[in-house]
Amino acid sequence: MRLPNSQAYFLLFLSVLFAFVIFTRFHQFPDFSDFNVYYTAGQKALNHHTVYDVPHALKFKYAPITALAFGFLASPFAFEKVTWVFYALNLMGWLALVILFSGSFAGAPSELSKKSRLERTSLVLAYFLFFFSVALRDELKLGQINIVPIALLYFFLKSWEQDRPFYQGTLFSLACQFKLYCLIALPLLIIHRRFKILFIALGVYGVLNLGVFAVWNGWALALSETHDWLSTLATSTVDILTSRYSVSILSTFLKLTHLSWLAHGIWVSCGAIFLLLQWRLRNLPGLHQWAFLLLSILLLSPVSWPCWMIFSFPALFYVFSEPQKSHGSVWLKGALTAFIFVNTNNLNSGITYRGLPCLMGLIILGLFLKLYLPAHKKLDLPCQLL
Repeated sequence: MRLPNSQAYFLLFLSVLFAFVIFTRFHQFPDFSDFNVYYTAGQKALNHHTVYDVPHALKFKYAPITALAFGFLASPFAFEKVTWVFYALNLMGWLALVILFSGSFAGAPSELSKKSRLERTSLVLAYFLFFFSVALRDELKLGQINIVPIALLYFFLKSWEQDRPFYQGTLFSLACQFKLYCLIALPLLIIHRRFKILFIALGVYGVLNLGVFAVWNGWALALSETHDWLSTLATSTVDILTSRYSVSILSTFLKLTHLSWLAHGIWVSCGAIFLLLQWRLRNLPGLHQWAFLLLSILLLSPVSWPCWMIFSFPALFYVFSEPQKSHGSVWLKGALTAFIFVNTNNLNSGITYRGLPCLMGLIILGLFLKLYLPAHKKLDLPCQLL
């Protein structure tokens, strides 16, 4: 993707029109089913009740302190009103994150004119809306909270080259308390021996969930809620591994093979490959690490939903931003673009694309690795440090 020219504004206009059509389809009107889980948990936490006693699939799966936060922020307001406030904030959050990310492409902002920066941002937004309007719509329609941990990871890894352990540890801890998939950054911390960040992250968790939460709800409930949180994560995931909507590697192979041992073996093997790749990519800049980790979350989480395809946008944009490194003929590039577009914009159609969303993620990962994986003649392995 070259630096934008004047056509960027026209492309953005077309993408906004496309997104408007996607968002205004009547049968896709928001139901806020996920946000209802947060809202209900917040009310329970404020009233000193457990938030992990829901028997059906829509369980609260976040740290106890997040329920208390939802309670203070949302429960004072009527559900019908606060949902649309959350919808607007969620939308603004994703667009703001894309705009911030657009500054990470080649050419420091100080080296570009104001007009050039605006054109580049317009082009990145156009790409985002073109490929991910359906995923964004479903994030907002369901009332998902992914923008919070993804943004926290963004600021955490944006500061990766800096020595700010308290700031970084706090961000990492908060991200993991909203979504445990953020623990995927743990190997990177261990590889670089950033143990101070880990200790601070654990301390922040303790202060919030065994301190602040205990002040409001008592020590006994604080301890039991932490235990119930981890138990809920372990049991609820098993129940939905074979959901037709899950696009993770594990779910995809469970549905394709119907062999649990084979699917889990493939998943564990992919996890081992991830660790090796993380080692090989350990010297990438922070935001490149962010792109790699988000794509890995989509693929390696036990369960990942179609709207999580939005996580692939940083890696996809890095691939498109490297025009000097060819990805094949014009026809091959066109076919690849069409394949990605079909997967990201037909997520809720009547046809089940078994395995195709997972394949899309693997293709984007392959192109990303082609760009950034070091080409050493001698294989660089962690054991060589010993």
